[in-house]
Amino acid sequence: MRVMIATAGHSPDDDDLFHRMTRSLLDAGHRVLMVTRGQTATAPELDGFQHVNFPDQPVTDFGRALEQLAREWQPEALQVREFELLAAAGRIRKAHGIPVIYNVGDHHREMYATFSSKPPVIKQLINWGLVRFERTLLKHADVVTAASTTIEERYRSWGCKTVPVFNYPRHRDMETDTDKEPLVIYHGQLSIERGVGTLVNAFVEVIRRRPEARLEIYGSERVPGTLSQLREAVRQSGLEGSITVSPAIARQQVLARLGKAAIGVIPFHNKPLFRVAPPNKLYEYYACWCAVVCSDLPVLRVIARDAARFVPPGDAPALADAISSLLSDDQDRLQLARRGRELVENEYRWDLVEDNYLNIFREPA
Repeated sequence: MRVMIATAGHSPDDDDLFHRMTRSLLDAGHRVLMVTRGQTATAPELDGFQHVNFPDQPVTDFGRALEQLAREWQPEALQVREFELLAAAGRIRKAHGIPVIYNVGDHHREMYATFSSKPPVIKQLINWGLVRFERTLLKHADVVTAASTTIEERYRSWGCKTVPVFNYPRHRDMETDTDKEPLVIYHGQLSIERGVGTLVNAFVEVIRRRPEARLEIYGSERVPGTLSQLREAVRQSGLEGSITVSPAIARQQVLARLGKAAIGVIPFHNKPLFRVAPPNKLYEYYACWCAVVCSDLPVLRVIARDAARFVPPGDAPALADAISSLLSDDQDRLQLARRGRELVENEYRWDLVEDNYLNIFREPA
């Protein structure tokens, strides 16, 4: 089958779209055309895979470009990531008689509630309007893939045919040694809400107790200037030799660094998004034998169970205590890391949900 995957905001080497979904489609004998907008990154070259990137442009223009490309490539199925592409997807479905898969990987309502700077009443009104707008477009989707139970339940309640396709890792791509360095890592989006500033503040105390410890932070900015602010905080702490803050790095580089790291940290603040959205980095930390220290939030409690040290969100002293304690006790740290690795091997691995995804392309929508 010829499958077109379109995204207006994700890169062609995205963990979910490429390293899980596209690779599974290719392994199953399908051909994949990934279409992106305004991206500079490239995806690995694989047999049966093509990538087309259009310049950064309004979503409506990108939608028209998708329609033209569909006329040329003649896909047999279309998958879109953003709800703004559903209108164009509906026109392509009508013109070509193909199923449309709406890949919901984001918790839209909670994301807006978390990151919008609007006053609360205005925020609620806009969020309500966005949800209503999205629901008017769902008629163009034959199947919704859901990245979490929250998403699955929400779209099913709206009458959508919904398939759980959680973002579990291909854990066998992440085999690492259990011999670790006193290295702590956070990777992912950089923002105040995600607690990265709290982590830097906590590490001042960690270094006082464990001078050999190092912290590496990798990620993209949600708000321009965040990277500079974090680097300035490190400079003012006098710990430039122990803490590095860097832009996002390639996936294989992230996995290589996690292979060396003793601890992976998720210092999220108590915000709507972080109460319900499973962070992919948690599974990656587990797969790479990192002990996990994370904020005590509902979704993390459900997923991590006894395979994490929980700290109150935004509590730098508690975060410092948890990190320092694990760096001081190799046996305790390794036991925690082993529990996490066992969760990935037994429950949180991609091949356990892969058929949910591939069956969409085997059956009529």
